[in-house]
Amino acid sequence: MEQKSPKEIIIHAHTFQKFMKYGKDYSNLIALYSFYIYHANNQKTNQPLATNEFVRRGLGWSLDKIKRIKRILKELGLIEVVRKGLKYYIRLPFIYTKRKIEKILNSYKEKKEKGREEPTPFLKYLIDSNISKRRAHQIRNRVLSIEDIDKYQGKFHSLYLARWIVYCERMGIRYNRGNLASWIKKMSSLFVADQYNMVDEAIGRLYKDLKIPKNLKYKKYKGRSVKFDNKIYRNLENVFLYNNKYVYRFNTGDITSYMDIDEFFREYEYYGVIENVKNIVKRF
Repeated sequence: MEQKSPKEIIIHAHTFQKFMKYGKDYSNLIALYSFYIYHANNQKTNQPLATNEFVRRGLGWSLDKIKRIKRILKELGLIEVVRKGLKYYIRLPFIYTKRKIEKILNSYKEKKEKGREEPTPFLKYLIDSNISKRRAHQIRNRVLSIEDIDKYQGKFHSLYLARWIVYCERMGIRYNRGNLASWIKKMSSLFVADQYNMVDEAIGRLYKDLKIPKNLKYKKYKGRSVKFDNKIYRNLENVFLYNNKYVYRFNTGDITSYMDIDEFFREYEYYGVIENVKNIVKRF
């Protein structure tokens, strides 16, 4: 539903305080958030069409930078990404009506009175694992300070990294920013399900460093296709584990199944006239 919006771009002081905690990205957060609000006002909706490419042209930023700053805004709950067909929209839940603004301000006040802010899943995992809040924030900031962290956003599972870090903290294993960068790089080269197995194996074997397993169970299926419910899903891109279920991500959509990947592909693998020719040749 469209709503009338004020001409002014309104960002509450409490939001600025949140941005300040991100140091060098303070101005970047203001710029991108203001950009979204500006185009929401122009489009007269709280859900403007503002793709990464549109932002790139408007602000002159790299796509990696846009994704990194957008991720922080999402973590802060200031934006949501909504997909409609092939297009992605940015939902801004905290703007427009006076009533809505008052509701948000009251929510901020309640949080301030309780003396806490909702931590990100990464921070929450560290804190729930009995790492002090101060130490947890130090670790989070060290990860964010990695020079080329933008390249790996969305490629590694932050909770699996947190699990490995908690293990290192408990075992007294020393690590620095270089170690963190190395771990993130290794994780990002694998399917998410293989990332879990790598961390699980390293902890079980009491390793002092993450080692990529010799036998990768999931990534060997990369690029294969299946025919499921009379629909062809092409080019397997990733595999996730959620509550004992598998999510198989293809570039044409996701499939959720209780079937292990070996059983899944034995049952549904698709061989078209052209598709998967390289995979077939490799087997012979």
